[in-house]
Amino acid sequence: MQVRTRKLIGAVGLLAIVVFWPLLMLGLGHSAISRFYAPAQLIFFIVFGLIWLVPAAFLIRWMQRP
Repeated sequence: MQVRTRKLIGAVGLLAIVVFWPLLMLGLGHSAISRFYAPAQLIFFIVFGLIWLVPAAFLIRWMQRP
């Protein structure tokens, strides 16, 4: 696969991650986590707010392969 095609696919994938991950976590956090205390909610949103970086890093690494 050409680098240009990989970068296009990766850019679309990153855009999808950036758009849909927060929506998914906000929905989950609002429905399932809202009954917990504020510190538990804070920990949930910090942890799951940073987890999206793992697939994004793999996607960026895949995009940069020669």
